[in-house]
Amino acid sequence: MFTEDQAILARLHDDFVLVYVDANFRNDRKGNAVVLERYGDPIKKFGLPVLVVLG
Repeated sequence: MFTEDQAILARLHDDFVLVYVDANFRNDRKGNAVVLERYGDPIKKFGLPVLVVLG
């Protein structure tokens, strides 16, 4: 939906900054665990993929 609907795509492009956060598990460590915890661990709540909008 975020890439197919041109109105949504334009709004996201114009009004938001996209930041990719690597949240994979490697070597028994959760990537960027501090970042995830700071925002309420959205992966734990919603699974992947997840979109977090900060205000």
